Amino acid sequence: MKLIRHCVFCCFLILPLSAYADIFRLRFVGLGGLGSAAISTEGNADSIESPFAFSTSMDYSMSSQINLGAEHSRTLGANGTAVGLTGLSTKYYFLYQQPQAMLNTFSFDNRPALQVQAVSPYIGASLGFAQASVMATTINTVSIYLNLKVGVDYPLVSIWGVRFESNTAFTTVGTGKIRLYNAMLGFYFYF
Repeated sequence: MKLIRHCVFCCFLILPLSAYADIFRLRFVGLGGLGSAAISTEGNADSIESPFAFSTSMDYSMSSQINLGAEHSRTLGANGTAVGLTGLSTKYYFLYQQPQAMLNTFSFDNRPALQVQAVSPYIGASLGFAQASVMATTINTVSIYLNLKVGVDYPLVSIWGVRFESNTAFTTVGTGKIRLYNAMLGFYFYF
């Protein structure tokens, strides 16, 4: 239920931008992979969360090389810890422009087609709220985080593509400290 609330929250952060969007400027991304998080509060030992993580995000293309978005990331571990990051992100595609889906003018049925067929590396950052709770102890942390990321987008067919992303996040202000490292692979699609 918490996951659904977080996804709905992320959607409401980015959907108001869609009124100003041309067709296919919004991209939904779902990633999964390896992740590790360390949580510490004053008076408690570090709690480590690993080995899995997932992330969902909605990206809005501001230009051919810059996008803004809303994201939610979470680690999944065996000890009942939950580390979640929810915030706003930006990405800069520094080598090539980001993959963009547009209407295919050579098709009679106007199905979308990807216009950039290249590996598109990017760097990015996000800022938002981090929360962590360890079920076996009394560790509960709420903080503001900064997330630095690097990744690659590769278009597949029509409106679908593959993304690899690695990121590191750390908290700056709050009731405790959270450090997070992820390496994830997943898919994106335009709508």
